[in-house]
Amino acid sequence: MKNILTISALLLASATAVSAAGEDAVRLTYRFDKNSRTHYLSTSELAQEFSMMGRNMKTIVRTKVGVLVHVTDNVLKRSTIAISFNNGTIQTSVGSNDEGLVQDTTIQVKQVDDLGLQVNLAPNGETLSSTNNASTEEMRMVYELVRSTRVLDGLFIEFPTRDVRPHDSWTVRMNDTTTAPQGLGEVVTSGPIRVMYHGVLDTLGRQCWDLTIASSSLRQLGAFNRGDITMSLSGVGTMSGRSLHDVTTGELITSNLTYETNVTMEFNGRQTATIPVRSTVNLNIEQPLTKR
Repeated sequence: MKNILTISALLLASATAVSAAGEDAVRLTYRFDKNSRTHYLSTSELAQEFSMMGRNMKTIVRTKVGVLVHVTDNVLKRSTIAISFNNGTIQTSVGSNDEGLVQDTTIQVKQVDDLGLQVNLAPNGETLSSTNNASTEEMRMVYELVRSTRVLDGLFIEFPTRDVRPHDSWTVRMNDTTTAPQGLGEVVTSGPIRVMYHGVLDTLGRQCWDLTIASSSLRQLGAFNRGDITMSLSGVGTMSGRSLHDVTTGELITSNLTYETNVTMEFNGRQTATIPVRSTVNLNIEQPLTKR
């Protein structure tokens, strides 16, 4: 992992587009080799701004985790993929506009090394089934933490089941549920996502499909209960990003995604409060340079 460089800037700087004007139609598909193993580094930053008790607060949560995608089987082009994680860290910063930084902590999440997922993937990237080994409350918390970084959204973009040419687009649906610890509630994020194919890039000696991802109409709804306190949230959001995929295997080379949401949280109990929260999640997934 020490040799991993931030290759996203290199990819964009050195990418040379193959002429799209006369480019033939292509079928975007995943053609994984059985027993192939691909390592990624996933980094994310969640920034939230809100007002509480007359103070404007801001929290920043940065996560970093290694991801291994291991293709354990490939039958009739349907892939069984084991996903594991390692070297997870979380850095949390809390502050206010009045007092500056109040708290700054970094912890190592060793339990992430024990987390495993298995995904059955159709040739176009549709998830046919997904299971995980989070059998304890502690592991379920780790699993939801990993999911909250959106890394699983970026690994496998769903392709259309038809040929595409440059500037063709298609729509996929997001319907993501995040569960709170101890089953206290959940948050559902849903909405249409537009994916556009821009052609083939020759980047660092590797030909890649160039895709952009965007949505302007995501919705978030959630409810939580703990004792005599209930909390509900609702809001809207947007998503934008770019991903590059190897033209031979379809595997992800690099992905950059940004999610922005504006939600209102309402607390009811002995006291009531309404708190508007603005959130931004930036996610970057990239392969180690040694892959090349």
